Amino acid sequence: MKDLYINYSTWKTIFSKVKSYYTQLSDGYMLYSCGDEYFMISQVYDSGDVSEFESTYKSQCDEAGSRDDAFVAGLVENDVPFVVKRQSDGVVLTSNAPRVGYEDIIISHNYCDKCTWFEGSVRVSNETLSDSGDHLTFNSQHAYWVDMVSGRVSFQSRWIDKQKLDNPLDQHGYSVVVKVDNVEKTAREPFATSGGDYEIIYEDGNIVFFSEQTGVVTASYSYADKSDFTIVPPSGKKVRIEYSEIDLSTDIIMNDKTEQLVYGYAGVYAPDYSYMSIANATFSTSSSVVTGSGFSGVIQPGMYVRNASDDVTKNCLVVSVDSDSQITIHQNYGGTDGQGSIAYSTSQTSVYPYYYQIVISQTDYHRVSNFTQEANASYPQIQAVGSSSSELLLGLDEFRRKSRGMKSSILPIVSKYNTVKELDSASGNKMVVRLANDEPYSGEVATITFYSVIE
Repeated sequence: MKDLYINYSTWKTIFSKVKSYYTQLSDGYMLYSCGDEYFMISQVYDSGDVSEFESTYKSQCDEAGSRDDAFVAGLVENDVPFVVKRQSDGVVLTSNAPRVGYEDIIISHNYCDKCTWFEGSVRVSNETLSDSGDHLTFNSQHAYWVDMVSGRVSFQSRWIDKQKLDNPLDQHGYSVVVKVDNVEKTAREPFATSGGDYEIIYEDGNIVFFSEQTGVVTASYSYADKSDFTIVPPSGKKVRIEYSEIDLSTDIIMNDKTEQLVYGYAGVYAPDYSYMSIANATFSTSSSVVTGSGFSGVIQPGMYVRNASDDVTKNCLVVSVDSDSQITIHQNYGGTDGQGSIAYSTSQTSVYPYYYQIVISQTDYHRVSNFTQEANASYPQIQAVGSSSSELLLGLDEFRRKSRGMKSSILPIVSKYNTVKELDSASGNKMVVRLANDEPYSGEVATITFYSVIE
């Protein structure tokens, strides 16, 4: 560990980050702060600095008997080992350890199968279905119902639970609910060949009963609309994506551009284009005075302000902050007269609210080869397994409803990042992977798996 001799003013900047100690001198104090690699030493002897230390910092430091006592106490505080094990040649022994945090494997929906596009789905409640004429098949107004019961979406319960948590007043969990004359009926279990009152043809958006129905048939369901799949870090956490895997079935045909978008707060990534706001300010087109509350310590002379309902061309320079409830701008206000939120910024180009999420990076994939060119590894092709010969003869839509197996082989394409992709909730980060025109791929499977750690 190396000694660093620093000024008292420098010591104050690290005080809140490192445990500190002091020893008393006849005319001041010696200060010690112990990090993992550096032992920082400072001295307070000026009368003004001594008074500041005693009134502000002393109570938050521990007194040490000597410099060496402070050093040892700092080692103990930081869990620095007193004995370092070495090999016979003197090299320090090291060990690999798991990352701090907990592992999270995030698997997207299937970009080939609109019936998995749960995130961008639209909920319909108690729609009256139309009888096709045979009193067995009843049609809805929308195709591609979301299937969250048969495992088409990997780890489906995760997303069902999230929907319920995020929507406490509408906890539908993407379920399909069918009623006849307001009496709920039972769907046949996925892959079963008997039981239940009806089966769901998700792709067509209809219900097929096993016996004729003459009553009013209604259904509540979610249908696919947008192809967005979003990763959002939990509040107060970071998601660190260490590598990803794209799984493409060998029958894939790419029908649309794929976009990967990373968002963040405008105030963090584009501060010159962002603003904050305070509610209930009053502007006057006949006065250069703006009134309200909460101005002191927030708005400063030299900033730009406007009614938040106006565009940036109405920004005015703040000449003075007269009180907590009044500021003066450089001219009579030229925007919307009356009460509104006051937008304030250090820049005239403050277009976005501070917490507005802007795109900070975008990667576009126009061809399948774009995925392989970005990747730095691929695993051996996974051969189609788990399907009977009769199931393999089914069309793809029916196969998905009736087979637990694979119809086509899958090529896993891996991107292991040299630097982790970090999504920080404090910076408003999120990642969206979507099809530019919501046109699904042809084929059986196109998914992305993100291997990440949440800290």
